[in-house]
Amino acid sequence: MGRQLRNQATNAMTVVSEYHRDVHAGELFNTGTVQQEILKASTYEVLFVTPVGLQVSISGFNAQFSSGDVILTVSEGATTSSDGTIEHPSVNRNRNSAAMPGSIFYLEPTVTTPGDIISKIWLPPTTDGTGIQTGRQMGSGEDSWLLKSDTKYLFSFENLSKNRVRLSMRLSWAEIPEEI
Repeated sequence: MGRQLRNQATNAMTVVSEYHRDVHAGELFNTGTVQQEILKASTYEVLFVTPVGLQVSISGFNAQFSSGDVILTVSEGATTSSDGTIEHPSVNRNRNSAAMPGSIFYLEPTVTTPGDIISKIWLPPTTDGTGIQTGRQMGSGEDSWLLKSDTKYLFSFENLSKNRVRLSMRLSWAEIPEEI
């Protein structure tokens, strides 16, 4: 499905993809973590908090990790006693826009309750499942989610392997005013 953009020079309307429209509107953002270490048989968590009054559409999620067997659980409605450390930078994909994201991405929150599980994904170690790998593995979840406003989403990476795993992740999202 596409949206229309008005050409400022000609006043003509052009149909573009939602993603392309969001970039031009200054409504598409992304953030990512630097490499984090998950010790064997432990969990690493990040928190994504959506703003009041905006629809947040996750348009891309990538996780890269070293050899190991990882389960990613995404939960909605987490409660925390501390949200953790804000991960910077969260940047606007339109570098000509001064708009800043309303959503906030935190590392290592102190979780009281994780909330309701909305997705659970196995991020396999290698094609043969052995977990012996020196390179990096790309795992990605579903491509698109429309998230509730003013809600905490918890991303839990559980290391099931017998070795430590190094993880980095990147999240891309659009923030669009809620339609009445």
